[in-house]
Amino acid sequence: MRFCKECNNMLYASDAKETQVLRFTCKNCNYSEEIERNAQETNCVYSNEVKLGQSAIKIDPMIVNDPTYSRTRNLECPDCGFQEAIFFQNPNNNDSGMKLIFVCCNKNKRGRYCGKWWFNDK
Repeated sequence: MRFCKECNNMLYASDAKETQVLRFTCKNCNYSEEIERNAQETNCVYSNEVKLGQSAIKIDPMIVNDPTYSRTRNLECPDCGFQEAIFFQNPNNNDSGMKLIFVCCNKNKRGRYCGKWWFNDK
């Protein structure tokens, strides 16, 4: 998604059929810029394919203090063996099944949480 350099509104793709040039144009102030050729990754306008990279998930261990998350006492933490965890649906899930992320709720004597998280298919 690109934004207008003049008024910061979203730019929309448009084509000039006579010159066969693809441009991004602002519908508010008529600012226009030509799209670079051969830059498909940065200039893709319409696509049915979703590309998800192998990005690392970072979860703050303090998330276990949030009372809005569901809790379970039926699973054991793979690291410390504690029997309580919060869980939520993986926001980056791109397959047909529902993947859940579990976060261990174990708090040690120093007040630090285990923080171990893992996936579980349901």
